Amino acid sequence: SEPTIEADEVVVQDTSGSLFNDVSNPCYQYKGKYIITSLKSGLALIDQHRAHVRILFDQYITNIRQQRGASQQVLFPEIVEYTGGEVHEEICDSLALSLAKAAAIRPGKILSGEEMDNLLASLFSCQESNLTPDGKTIISKLTDEELEKRFK
Repeated sequence: SEPTIEADEVVVQDTSGSLFNDVSNPCYQYKGKYIITSLKSGLALIDQHRAHVRILFDQYITNIRQQRGASQQVLFPEIVEYTGGEVHEEICDSLALSLAKAAAIRPGKILSGEEMDNLLASLFSCQESNLTPDGKTIISKLTDEELEKRFK
């Protein structure tokens, strides 16, 4: 089981509103799939696609719950009624997850420094930043101690 990473553990450089813009704490992209950045206690390896899925899922769920979802006019509209709160919640979660997976950045997409900064800022503002909505790991942490052991 991966250790969880809290938002206050992220090393933040706040000189111009950007999360990681200081040269002493850059973000790196590895193989167009992972973002590597430093934490107070080590390094974080972040799956950029999974991170974006989490961010979008949270946004979609908020919009659905506030009934601000995007809609499309149809020629023959159907009225859909839900029975039971649990079924409704399951449908909303499933819909939000499907939309998030479809809209998230694809693995292999090269991101600019600003895009990585924005992605990480949005991820760490999520209530649950360590796992995707379907339970997949977003962040893998390599502690200072683990790093030191590798070089002994």
